[in-house]
Amino acid sequence: MIYEGGRDPFLMLVAVYIFMPYFTRAVVGDPVAGQSIVATYTSAAGVVVAILAPLLGAIVDQFGRIKLWLIGVTLLLIPLIASLWWAMPEGRGLGIPSIVAILFTVNILYACSEMLHNALLPSAAPSHQRGRVSGLALFVANILGATALITLLVAFVLPGRVDLPFVPPTPLFGVDAMLGEPERLAPVLSAMLLALGLIPLALMMPDTARSGQSIGRSIALGVSSLRRTISEARKHRDAFLFLLVRMLFADGITATAIFIGIFASGVMGWGITEMLAFALIQCVFSGSGGLVAGWLDSTVGPRRAVQIFLVGVIFGLTGLVGTSPRAILFFWEFAPAANVGFLSTPPEIAFILFAGAISLCGGATYCSSRTLLTTLVPEDRIGAFFGLYALSGKATVWLGPLLVGLFTSWFGTQQAGIVPVIALLLLGLAGLTLLRGGTGSVKRDPDPAPAARAHT
Repeated sequence: MIYEGGRDPFLMLVAVYIFMPYFTRAVVGDPVAGQSIVATYTSAAGVVVAILAPLLGAIVDQFGRIKLWLIGVTLLLIPLIASLWWAMPEGRGLGIPSIVAILFTVNILYACSEMLHNALLPSAAPSHQRGRVSGLALFVANILGATALITLLVAFVLPGRVDLPFVPPTPLFGVDAMLGEPERLAPVLSAMLLALGLIPLALMMPDTARSGQSIGRSIALGVSSLRRTISEARKHRDAFLFLLVRMLFADGITATAIFIGIFASGVMGWGITEMLAFALIQCVFSGSGGLVAGWLDSTVGPRRAVQIFLVGVIFGLTGLVGTSPRAILFFWEFAPAANVGFLSTPPEIAFILFAGAISLCGGATYCSSRTLLTTLVPEDRIGAFFGLYALSGKATVWLGPLLVGLFTSWFGTQQAGIVPVIALLLLGLAGLTLLRGGTGSVKRDPDPAPAARAHT
């Protein structure tokens, strides 16, 4: 849980809110060209991950020592992320090709770390505790991520940009905003958190046993095992069906995460202060989703939990489509307000709550999905299946954004762009009804000790 708490702030600090907008605006110098660069290397990294993750998972199954692999990948990630400090504006420091090469490599390694971390879940807890552990991990990640985001914003990003009593007039420690140093601190801080999160995992988390196979033999056996796993799809019907269905709803949730900030800014007309407050509020909702996921997994089973959470995401998106500064759910109209504070009108409050339902249920879906997969696959192939799990989250990641773009262009409104995302989620929800496993509450293992004895 602590490791996930150190790993996930990278998404908030670097991938979404701080560093990437800075990179496109100040380093590339053209937001349109910058967005195109980001889309290109992200798509290319997704292709590599789609090929590499299942293979790496199968190899790790054969070699063992999942924690050791995770430590190795993380030790590569830490200096690469921190090196983005030298991504300076106006062509100083690292050049754009070098920055793109670093980000491309980080994307691949980050996805591999996620796969390996997920594959450790059966080692971290017996089956009746996995939902709770998975959910608490997301909660810890959001708490640490929100804390890091607040620290960075209040101490380094907001000073000189907003006039608030708790924000110092200038960035602390002489940080120079003209050189982009507040934004460049984001990857440094995320690298530090990742390093701190790794320490207790490396020292205290029991590793899986080593098989005794050499690395060369493990690669050969891993390739053969992956081929056999895919060829035996009928024997693992529910697992493969779930991975196919997950492509649909994961695509919808990913598209929502990509566009919800753009949607909020465009529809509600919020500026930087409102958007930062919006981001922090969503962290709270997302972290709460982790706690709810652990409880619901144990109560109704992970499959039903995923279905309930998908209904929540669909409800939230439908609410967002029907909410604007002048209306809630299309028909409840309000007079336009002027010169009022943030969250002072009913439509703004409704928008936050609908978005909160998406963040809570979207994060919970992630937690319950990985718990569900552990109930559908044999534990001796957990790495291979979590590799395929990573593939199912990357193979069609382009579909949701493409549909959003097409519908927005065809109908000329941001609201129309959300409609195909709802359709993807509905298809995923329908597909889950075909699963035969993952139902009922997760039962307590009769003897959790054998799992512990399997570790070294």
